[in-house]
Amino acid sequence: MWLESVGVALVGGLICLDRNLLQVMISRPIVAGPLTGLLLSDFSTGLVVGALMELLWIDRLPIGSYIPPNDSMTTILITAVSILAGTQVGRVSPELVTLAVVLLLPVGLLGQKIDTLVTIQNNKLSHRAIACARKGDARGISRVHLTAIARAFLLNVVLLFVMLIAAVAVIRWLFPLLSDAMLQGLRYMYIFIPVLGVAVAINTIKVRGVVPVFCVLSLVLIVIAEFL
Repeated sequence: MWLESVGVALVGGLICLDRNLLQVMISRPIVAGPLTGLLLSDFSTGLVVGALMELLWIDRLPIGSYIPPNDSMTTILITAVSILAGTQVGRVSPELVTLAVVLLLPVGLLGQKIDTLVTIQNNKLSHRAIACARKGDARGISRVHLTAIARAFLLNVVLLFVMLIAAVAVIRWLFPLLSDAMLQGLRYMYIFIPVLGVAVAINTIKVRGVVPVFCVLSLVLIVIAEFL
């Protein structure tokens, strides 16, 4: 598990850099989830988690000065924790994935605070880069850029590794203690989360009457599925 955790932290650190460096969209949950799953030989779990997180935060875009929740870090953690904890408790089940989502979803808000801190620090580095440019120091400008990249990468790697180890330990201990009623509740949540995500996605379209129609259809489908 330690080797896998180090690998996830390193790859996750690179993926998170895409949020403010490369911006080729590999940091989007729908890509970050499957990449993490592929690294841990469970592509399907990564695809499911990535799709869920993409839907839930599809309306949170980095427009202007707004820094959205770190959905990349959250997706990587939920995927890796579900797979690693699942191998230790028996299998990766919908209930276990839902439990990981419930416990780790707040990581997105923590990541948002960290991204804000990194942005503030990068603003300070930009002043150093401007000073180097005035002096004609091209190497100094390169050093400033590399410092910013290395700082963000190392911070993401450390956070991912620490939270991954801690979350796997918690879920490995907690999941076997859940009662049948709690497991049933997690199964219902597993169905409800994508419904909520699609509702969020539809709400971004801003078409009048679409959300109520979707909610009614979703309720009918859930009732039918329950009886079947």
